[in-house]
Order: sequence, then structure tokens, then C-alpha cells
Amino acid sequence: MAGRKAGGVTLPEMVVVVGILAVSALLALPGWGQLIARARVRAALDTSASLFRHARAVAMMRRQPVAVCPVLGDRHREIHGCRRDGRERRWRDGILVFVPDAGAEPDAYRTGQSLRYGFFDRNLVVRGPEAFMIGADGDVAGPPPTLRIADVSGHACGTVTLVSAGGVARCFGSACPGCSE
Repeated sequence: MAGRKAGGVTLPEMVVVVGILAVSALLALPGWGQLIARARVRAALDTSASLFRHARAVAMMRRQPVAVCPVLGDRHREIHGCRRDGRERRWRDGILVFVPDAGAEPDAYRTGQSLRYGFFDRNLVVRGPEAFMIGADGDVAGPPPTLRIADVSGHACGTVTLVSAGGVARCFGSACPGCSE
């Protein structure tokens, strides 16, 4: 048995490997924050686009107006109606889609009218128009509504716009107009 070399890893070899892994992790860490920010914004863009398309389809299918408004929710994500922020136009909590009573304003939500809703991540800043109505023909009176979505870290942003002629157009990235706001 003399002369056989023992198998295994020596302590200096283990320290070098752990050091290399630690340096690699430190170099990759800043990129993770940006990756997560982009994923949050992408999820909010997809949710918004889906809800806009759904609202337009329901309006055309039922041949009656459909309202789209910012959700007024609580920390348990229970819906209490439409948010009325005045000039701030923040869609902080999410989007609510419902069929309002005949002749009602687009933000006149009653409990139980909800067709669909989506909540946003709390690390996002979402700005857009006041509540709006999609007509029975699928069109919106006035300019197409656009939501601007940005991560609070400023690493990612994007916009989603309801286009009357056929659905939703999306723009993603720092080159989008208004993303630097």
C-alpha cells in the first residue's frame, strides 16, 4: 500500500475553485437585475395586450360597449372598482375590463360586472389614459389608448397600444417613445 497516491481534492484546489465561482457570480449579478426587470415589463406588456384584445373582442361579439379602467384594489388583490387618480393617470394595480350599465361612464364599475382583470407587479410604474370605452364596433373614440410600463429600477420599459383597426401593437425597449419618463 505504500506508494499509492490518495484520491481527492486538496484544500488549495478547493479554495481556487470556490474563488473562481465567487468572482463569476459577482460579475453576473448586475445582469440578473436587468433580466428580472425586463421580464416584469414583458409580463405586464403581455397582460395588457391580452386584456385589450379581449375587451375589443367582447365588445364586437356582444355588440355593446366594454369599459377598460385601472383597477382599484387592495393589498390582497381584491377589486373595489376603477381607480380615479385625476391627472396622474396611474394604472398601478392593474387593468379591469367590464360591460358597464347602459349610458354609464367608463369608470362606473359595480361589483360583479368584471369580465376579466389583470394585476401588475408592484415594482412597475404604469401610466396611461383615464378609463376608456371600446365601442360595439371595436373602436375607441379619440386617440388609441397607450400604456407606458417601466420598471422602478429604470432598467426596462415598454408601451402597449390598442389599435382600432385590428388588435394591439407593441413596442419594447428603451427606444420606445416616452419610456424615459
